Amino acid sequence: MVFWHPETVANDWHSGSLWSYARTLPGVQVIDDVGSVISRQFGVVTSGQVLVYDSGGQLKFNGGITKARGHSGDSAGSDAVLSIGKSSSETPMKCCAVFGCPLSESTEVASSQESEE
Repeated sequence: MVFWHPETVANDWHSGSLWSYARTLPGVQVIDDVGSVISRQFGVVTSGQVLVYDSGGQLKFNGGITKARGHSGDSAGSDAVLSIGKSSSETPMKCCAVFGCPLSESTEVASSQESEE
């Protein structure tokens, strides 16, 4: 699980409850993405974007898992993520809008590049 960490914020950024919870999840490695280096490599430009890969490194989901900004609870995106492993589809799912904040000033550039592909 990758957590974005703005370069201008102190290192104690990762001492919050969400970080602590993520560290308790079985099989999850928590990574501190200082300055959006990893996020940019994967084309992630918004805080609510979720990528799910299988154990073979194949992308299985790319999208949002909430119905709206600030929403918690069931949604088509969270249902899609939970269904991974139950489906034999090789095609990554991209079903759901992403809600959140931009991860860096390069968000506009990255978004326009994505729409050209």
